Amino acid sequence: MSITTTTPTGSRSGLLRGGLVLATALAALDLAGGIATMANSDAFGLAVAVGMIALAVVTLVLVVLAWRGSRRAAAGAAVARVVASLAGIPAFLLPEAPAFLVVLAAAGIVLALVCAALVAAGLRRRS
Repeated sequence: MSITTTTPTGSRSGLLRGGLVLATALAALDLAGGIATMANSDAFGLAVAVGMIALAVVTLVLVVLAWRGSRRAAAGAAVARVVASLAGIPAFLLPEAPAFLVVLAAAGIVLALVCAALVAAGLRRRS
């Protein structure tokens, strides 16, 4: 007689994959936004757009490596998303920022933190 037990690794794998999918979606949005911003920006806006694009590309490369099993790449992708979300902080500080941009910045920061939490939960080792 054999006893089969289920381990929570399947759910951890699901959390990790969910975090990586969210990281991919956020990176794709940053990539599109960065390219759109480059079209009509001053020097500062251009620098921000290049930074957004660079972090999006880094995230996408790390997600591919993480999907293939690299734990460090998964953690790096989560960190890249949190760092990229920091670009939204000026929306809270500038009085002339439109309300919809403040909402978008807040949503981006929250989603980046959710992404990081999912990846962290997925990477947690069983004790």
